[in-house]
Amino acid sequence: MKNKFKKILLSNLILCSVCSCSPEVNNKLHGLYVIESDSKTNVGFQFDGNGKVKYSDEGFGYFFTKGDSLIICSDNEIFRFKIQKNKIISVSENNKKETWVKKNAIIPNNRINDAKAKNTATLLNEYYEIMTDNLSNDFSGNDKKTIHQKNKLIQLCDQGLSQACMAHFGILLIDDQLLRTNPNAKKTAQTENSAIVALGNKIISQGEPKGYSLLGIYYQIIGNKKKAIQQYKLGAENGDKTASLELINIQKQDNSDSN
Repeated sequence: MKNKFKKILLSNLILCSVCSCSPEVNNKLHGLYVIESDSKTNVGFQFDGNGKVKYSDEGFGYFFTKGDSLIICSDNEIFRFKIQKNKIISVSENNKKETWVKKNAIIPNNRINDAKAKNTATLLNEYYEIMTDNLSNDFSGNDKKTIHQKNKLIQLCDQGLSQACMAHFGILLIDDQLLRTNPNAKKTAQTENSAIVALGNKIISQGEPKGYSLLGIYYQIIGNKKKAIQQYKLGAENGDKTASLELINIQKQDNSDSN
């Protein structure tokens, strides 16, 4: 009986030591961080305390912290930083080493539901682990590892992580185009893939306006310019900068064709 008690106690101690060593995943970082070499500027990273970061006049991304690490996911790029008190230091290989310092500024704190925000941070961390394990972003293989990664992205998407949904959207888009180039495929250029359209609308329903430009790009690819413009207009109205740029590009192309 004593030996059994000792084993249980030892197991609990080991479990507690492991949990205490695991860095916390969160997304409550808040405030304005400006580049140290030009502290007079107000341009930098604006963390909203709830997982979103504004990093330029028009750029937005999502972030989480893990211990003293800060990860920012933006479009198809991932940026890594180290947190040192009131500073963040870039450690990404594709960025030169820069330091940003926290500046006194009024930045709205959007944290409302702490549990929900932490869950989003955990999901984003899982997404980050998938993407860093597949640096080429190539999910076209049918090997066991790639299939597991794709299934995990679908699972994260179903749990409400828009980044995973957008990655899944890209995978479906590539698969759809490969099917269309197959001479034995029965689909015509104008046929819509209902799974892609549904996923685009799902991304939008999650509050991610980039879903509009993704759908617009898809409709352009299959030759449905009218629907593409409709999506781009909706995206522009809802703050999707890519959608606004695509509308400008279409207008330029139309003007060029008319001359």
